[in-house]
Order: sequence, then C-alpha cells, then structure tokens
Amino acid sequence: MTKFFVRNKSRSVRKSQNPPNGDKLRSKESTPESSGRLSSDTQPGQEKQVCEDGNSKVSTKPEKNIVLAPYNYIAGLPSKNVREIFIQGIHIWIQVPQPTLESIKSITNILHQSSLMFDDLEDESQLRRGKPATHMLYGPAQTINSAVYALVNTFSEVQRLDSSETTEIFIDELQNLHCGQSFDLYWKYHGHIPTVEEYMMMIDHKTGGLFRLCVRLMQAKSISSGPHLELTHFVSLLGRFFQIRDDYQNLMSEEYSHQKGFCEDFDEGKISLPLIYYMQSSGLESDQVKGLLFSRRSSGDGLPLGMKEFILKAIKTNGAIGKTKALLQTMHNDLLTELHRLEASFGLKNPILEGILTKLQV
Repeated sequence: MTKFFVRNKSRSVRKSQNPPNGDKLRSKESTPESSGRLSSDTQPGQEKQVCEDGNSKVSTKPEKNIVLAPYNYIAGLPSKNVREIFIQGIHIWIQVPQPTLESIKSITNILHQSSLMFDDLEDESQLRRGKPATHMLYGPAQTINSAVYALVNTFSEVQRLDSSETTEIFIDELQNLHCGQSFDLYWKYHGHIPTVEEYMMMIDHKTGGLFRLCVRLMQAKSISSGPHLELTHFVSLLGRFFQIRDDYQNLMSEEYSHQKGFCEDFDEGKISLPLIYYMQSSGLESDQVKGLLFSRRSSGDGLPLGMKEFILKAIKTNGAIGKTKALLQTMHNDLLTELHRLEASFGLKNPILEGILTKLQV
C-alpha cells in the first residue's frame, strides 16, 4: 500500500478581544490582488497609469507582459473566489494586520492560479472555466515558464511576512501540494486504482494544502488573544469535501460539462472517488471500464462520447455515484457540526464560512 506523509504543523488559535464584523468581510470587487493577477506590488518595473474613466491600470515593461501573458489570462477568467472568501471567514476568528491579510490572499491566489496551469497541462485538459485552457492558447512551454515565474513571485510575498516561521510553513505546504499531485499523476499513468484511504490522503496533500496554508500563515501572524483553538479537523474536512464534490460534479453537473466538457475526468483517465468505488465492487465489468479509460493514454485523444456514456452508466448502475453523493451529504453535515462547535468555542458566529458551505451543498 502506498504510504503518505502529510506534514501538518498546526499552530494555536487565540480568540480575539476585538472581533471584526463578519457582515463587513464580504468579497470585494476584483482587483489584481484578489483575482490572483500579479500586480505592481509584486512586479519590478511597473508603473501606474490613469485611464480616461479615472481608474488606474498597471503597465509593465514589454518583457513582463510576455512572461505574464499566460498567467494573467487564466487569472482573468471568471472565478467564484472560494479561497479568498475562505480567508475572509477565517479572519473573523484569527485576526491579522491588513497588509499581512493581503499578502496571504496574494500568496494563495498566485499558487492556485499557477497550479491550475500545471494541472491543465499535465491532465491534457482543453477547457478551463468554459474557456480554452492556457496551454491551448500559449503552448506547453510558455505556459510552464509563466507558471514557474508566477510561483517564484510568491516567495517575494512570503518575504513580506518577515518571519522564519511563515517561510517554513510555506515551504512545507508547497512540498505537500506537489507530493499530492505526484500521486494523482502516478495513479493515472500506471493505471493504479488506490484504496479510499490512499485517495483521502492524496487529497490532504493536494486540495487540502492551500486551505491549510492559509490557516497556518494566519495563525503564525495572528494578533488575536484568547483561548487556544484548533482548526485542523475543520480544514481537513473542507479539503476532502471540496475535492470529492469536484469528482461528483465533473460527472453529474451540467455546469461542469459546459465549463470542462462532458465527463472530462474520463478523458483525462483521472482516478476519482466514484471510479474507486466502482472498481471496488465490480468484477469483470471493471476490467472493461478500466480498459476504456486507460486506452486513451496510448492514442492521446479523449474518449468518444459513446464510451463516456457507457462508463457513466456503469458507474451509476453499480451505485458508485449514489455512494459518493451520500458521502458528500454526510461530510457536509459533519462540516456544519464542526463549524458550529468552533463558533461556540470562539464565541463568535461565522456567516462567511457558513455561506460557503451552503453554496457548496450537493
């Protein structure tokens, strides 16, 4: 069995004496920082220009425009900004100075956008958020170069936090993110079906990494005072729910079909939780589905519509889709229970986090 090691050095959380008003902590209008675009704060050689409408825009030297073009393309696509809203929700409980808060938002956004560029390239995805994936417009080489350049810029933001502890946290979680992705890619390439336990541990590395990074950085720079509280369980549950929900929606959601293509996970040969459930309880039929899924690797093309419909029907009939949905409902209830426990412990309601959970309910 594959062994996973997640290095999660949780920090203590202290209750604030002067809690902010949760109603005021709403997602602000899209800015270079909030959208994940690299702004003048993170780019050398930039200067502000005033447009005719009075708004300012960031201009860069020609070489910066070129290296950032792929990154700024994906950062400019419509997004629900769940991770930024999550940070605002955590800030109700764990207060940090405003400049620190903006730096943590920037670090998270840049890591998220650059990871999407890598993911789409490694998964050979053609669509992202209903638009062409970055490498479809700029090519693999330029996409990789731009994503790495953006990734390097996160180190500048981490330096602004001016703490050896935050640097250690950043490196720790960055390693976890890449380890999680490596397992995902390994399983797909070698046609290995992991256990449910192995899959959950992969999520803890990959999807849970960014959520955990936000919380750990905020804990390290907290100016709150009060009782020591632990958020590890809530963050772990949220990361797992987020990934499994994505697995389910990829196969069942019309919105996902529009944005990523019908059952795109089948095109990628991705090992998702519904597929794992199916493989666990099927006999010879599972070999047929496995043959269809992994035959695409040799051809380099996506699966024909008829084959994807065949696989989806098999997974539905088998009960794997229903089992995945039932798990999501249980996890959602567990998240609400844990949220309410934390609200009672902090002595402060968190409408932002509750709003996220409400929107994510399947």
